[in-house]
Order: sequence, then C-alpha cells, then structure tokens
Amino acid sequence: MQYTIDTLDAFILGMIQGITEWLPVSSSGQGMLVMVNFFGIDALPALGLSFFLHTGSLFAVLLYFRNEIREMVLSKAGSSPYLRFLFVATAASAVSGGLSYLVLRSMFSSIGDGVNTLIGVSLIFTGIFLKLQKISGVKTVKDGSVFDMLLVGAVQGIAIIPGISRSGITIAMLLFRKFTPEESLKISFLMAVPAIAGANLLVVRGGETGSFQADVLITGVLASLLFSILGIRFLLSVSKKLDFSYFCIFIGAIAAVSGVYPG
Repeated sequence: MQYTIDTLDAFILGMIQGITEWLPVSSSGQGMLVMVNFFGIDALPALGLSFFLHTGSLFAVLLYFRNEIREMVLSKAGSSPYLRFLFVATAASAVSGGLSYLVLRSMFSSIGDGVNTLIGVSLIFTGIFLKLQKISGVKTVKDGSVFDMLLVGAVQGIAIIPGISRSGITIAMLLFRKFTPEESLKISFLMAVPAIAGANLLVVRGGETGSFQADVLITGVLASLLFSILGIRFLLSVSKKLDFSYFCIFIGAIAAVSGVYPG
C-alpha cells in the first residue's frame, strides 16, 4: 500500500525525530504516535518510516563527532577504549535488537490500533526508569568492564521498541553503572551510530519504506539531520549549565506524561 503524505508532513516527522532523538523520550514512539493518529499510517509501515528517519540522526552524529570518530578509526586495534566499548556493546545490541524487531513485526501485524497502548506503556517505563536513577558517577570509558559493555548494549537493543528511549535508557544504565554524566552522554551519542545503521538495515530488508515516495523519504531525512545537529548542540550545552540529575528527572517526567495520549 502506498501512503500519500506530502513533503511538509515529512519535514514535520523529520523534525520530531531530530528533536527527540537525544532527549530521554522515545523518538520512534513520538513519531509513530503522530503517523498513526494524524496521518492514518498503519503501525508496521509507520515503524519502518520511523526507523528510516533515524538516518538523519546518524549523519548528525558522524558530522558532530567527526574528530572523535576519526581518532577511533585511525587508532590501532584495541587501543581506543571508545572503539572497544562500541564493538562489544554493538554485538550485544545486535542480538537483543534483532530479537525485539522480530517480535515487533509479529505484534504490529496483529494488534492494529493497540499500538498506542504499547507505545504509552513503554514511554511510562522509560520515564520511571530514568527517575529512579541516583547519579554519583566516577567511571570513564577506560574503567568500563566487559559486563558494562554487554549490559548497556543489550538495553540499547531492546530500545528498538517504540516508546523506549534509546538515549534515555542507555544514559540511565551508564549512570546506574557509575559512569560520569559527561561520559554517559558521549558514549550514548557514539553508540547511536552502529545502532541506527543496524536498525535501518532491518527496515530496508523488511521493505517497509516501499510504502512512501522518494521525495518524502529524502525530505524527512534532511529535516532529521538538521534538527538532530541542533538537538545535540542544545543538550550538550544545557547539560553543562544545569545539574544533570535534575535535568534527567525533569525530562524523565516529560517522558512519563507523554505516554498518556487519546486513542
């Protein structure tokens, strides 16, 4: 089925993706709620388009952290602690994310309008999880154990479920494992690169993006790129000026409240 949405709609969806990707609220959950409730898109193609719009966020990370990524790529094998962390965490994400995606495809093919319930419950879970964290981090990426890498990677994979914030749950888990707030932010941003690339590979293979016109996909990705860069800059700037614990609690409360939408 081909869905008819114009480039303005695509721009709005890309803007939502870019703004919410780096906040502890689910960007895919927010985007899907708009697509299902206002644009009349069925759950499964909405899921595919939501994942595809993450491509703009992927390029935003590559551009914003190009120096750090270049350093990782050019480093000798195993010499970069960030590269080692990303490698192990991504392997764990691939396992948990792949399994979660298979379950999602099956569920969204059968639950229909019940998708709002799933997204709402997941959003509330994210808000509560963030709110319960006590921030007293002392660890940097160099102090990370293999268990830390596997644990953070596994929860990132589960965040493929719309409503569970990837950035929110990975930052919260890193804080829970006693990483410093600044290091938690940076690791979470960098972990987005392989996670988004992997999710898009699943979507392309699944064929969900075939329901939308090329100009819609391009416009959405460009809007996502623009607002993702602005979102990264804003979050890093604000986190340096505010107490990070209050920042996380405030945004976590928004995440919890945002799960209550009319059907």
